[in-house]
Amino acid sequence: LQYHPQMSPSPELSVIVPVLRDTDALGRLLAEPRLSGDEWVVVNGDPADTSLAPLRRAHPDVSWVDAPAGRGRQVAAGVAAARGRWVLVLH
Repeated sequence: LQYHPQMSPSPELSVIVPVLRDTDALGRLLAEPRLSGDEWVVVNGDPADTSLAPLRRAHPDVSWVDAPAGRGRQVAAGVAAARGRWVLVLH
């Protein structure tokens, strides 16, 4: 079976970003230009943290996942949600 990007609805790259009370840094990161077609998955390790709500509204193109705190758990949740052929964990 050959991979044909034009036939796949999945993105080529999924960027997984685990965060824990990192609203300011995440806001700066998401304000930077991103390649069209890449999937971004932000995994929040503190679902009670409401400071991310404005970023969620401002970036509807980002997949937002809540997971238990802990980088390993957050990365696993992000990878499970990712649809890309390749996965990059931005830690």
